[in-house]
Amino acid sequence: MAPERKDTSTSSSDDKSEDKPVVSSPVSDPQTVRIHLGDEYERNPGVARVEALHRHLNRTWKWILYISIGALSYIYSLDTDTTPSYLPLATSEFGKHSFIGTIGTADGIITAVGKPCIAKIADLWSRPVAYSVVLVFYIIGYILVASARTVYAVAGGMIMYTVGHTGLFLVTDIIVSDISPLDWRGFAAGLTSAPVILNSFIAAEIVSSVEAGPGWRWGYGMFAVITPAIMAPAIITLFAAERRAKKKGELVSGRPTGEPKPRRLALRLLGEFTTQMDIVGLILVGLIFGLILFPISLAKTVHGGWSNASMIALTVVGVACIPVFIIWERFFATHAIMSKRLIMNRAFQAAVGIHFFHQFADPFWNLYLSSFVWVVKDWDTRSWVYFNNTVNVTTSVFNLIGGLILKYTHRYKYLQACGLGIRLM
Repeated sequence: MAPERKDTSTSSSDDKSEDKPVVSSPVSDPQTVRIHLGDEYERNPGVARVEALHRHLNRTWKWILYISIGALSYIYSLDTDTTPSYLPLATSEFGKHSFIGTIGTADGIITAVGKPCIAKIADLWSRPVAYSVVLVFYIIGYILVASARTVYAVAGGMIMYTVGHTGLFLVTDIIVSDISPLDWRGFAAGLTSAPVILNSFIAAEIVSSVEAGPGWRWGYGMFAVITPAIMAPAIITLFAAERRAKKKGELVSGRPTGEPKPRRLALRLLGEFTTQMDIVGLILVGLIFGLILFPISLAKTVHGGWSNASMIALTVVGVACIPVFIIWERFFATHAIMSKRLIMNRAFQAAVGIHFFHQFADPFWNLYLSSFVWVVKDWDTRSWVYFNNTVNVTTSVFNLIGGLILKYTHRYKYLQACGLGIRLM
């Protein structure tokens, strides 16, 4: 059913600045384009955009997109399998190997806070815009690490890289979900990690050669060159489809066309975007986790440890931000990142609880295990990397198996329970 046009002679508080599909009839109001898309589209404009883009991806363009995403998944897995082995070498070169824990804490916080932002960019603007944004963070992060002269520069680069790396994985998953049937979605998501099975063996040779040759800096720097080249076809394809959809009148800007002052328009659009993303809520979440968790990592390195007043002050401020966050989300946030309906959902609570303890347990054995094995075992670099990638290979294999099980059984809870049981054993 074709979407209906709304009268916009008077402004409303729910005007959106994102592009939306419309009928191709002429626009009667030259000042504002406002389209009624129904409740579902109003809540999720990204769905409307994706459907419009799909109509302008012919068979050739779709194959270009598929191949590009496959190549990106391969490079992404090669990055994941090689670069973690360079971090102990990088921090040790500056005599700050224990700084790995602090970097890990920062990466975890950035990942948690960055994902909602990246997802919102993909939803409100478009998938190719989100791809472009995270690619910039990815490139800058690896350039900073590769050119670092202090361990703090390494940490800063890793934080920038984490935003890009997390974003690439997230946006790729979103696009795979867009283009794959619902029944096959689990298997399709597993396919994006399948290259790990092959790359885990190739990575050992690469790390061994890089360590013996140009060094860990080149191990990071080469991905700042390879990844943009691999991503370019996918980004160009998506932008081209979006452009064709706009030319056909299926995507038009929902922003006023007769705005006399572009600066005022830009400020208004920025305000709408920050409201949609609940920037204040995300900042408070970052402060809560950062101010509580960072002192735990830094206490051993600062003068006086926990007797240092700054450590106590950071922790107290972090705890004090918790009620502020609750009050903001409950009474002031227009688009709360944690709505009451979602928080009270038992399935959501169970999923969060399981994931919390799953992620809580990982760093206990994973953070320094690689360094520990490097020191206590008389292994060459190749064997060490094989060991580091054992979990990645196993996870990738069972991602595919799990996706097929979901496709043919639709027994999600049983599969999750079995997976948790195997992990405990």
